[in-house]
Amino acid sequence: MRGRVSFRRGFAALVDTLDLMVHQRHQPVGCAGRTLARVPDWRDDETVNRATAQAFPETPTPLYNLAAYYQNVEGNTAKALQALEEAQKRVSGWKPAIERAAQLRSGIWK
Repeated sequence: MRGRVSFRRGFAALVDTLDLMVHQRHQPVGCAGRTLARVPDWRDDETVNRATAQAFPETPTPLYNLAAYYQNVEGNTAKALQALEEAQKRVSGWKPAIERAAQLRSGIWK
C-alpha cells in the first residue's frame, strides 16, 4: 500500500508540473499532461468511456461506446439501451444511436 501512495504522490506532482508548463505555453507537454491525467481512467472500456462521458457532457460518442461495451462484453441489453438513450439526450436525432437502439430492440447487433 505504501508504494501505491508514493506512486500517486509522484504522479500528482508530475501532472502538476506538466500543468504548470502548459500555462507557460508549452502545448506539446500540455497534451502529454492531459494524457497522463487520464491514465487512472484506463482500467477497461467501461471506465474510460464513463470518465469521458463525464468530462465531455456535450458529446454522445462515449455513451455509444458504453452501449457497445454493455452489449458485447456484459451482454446487458437494458444497460446498452439506457446508454443510447442518454446519448440521444445529448444530441437529439443522432443517427448512430438511433440505429443502434433499433438494432438492439430488434435483436440485431452488428
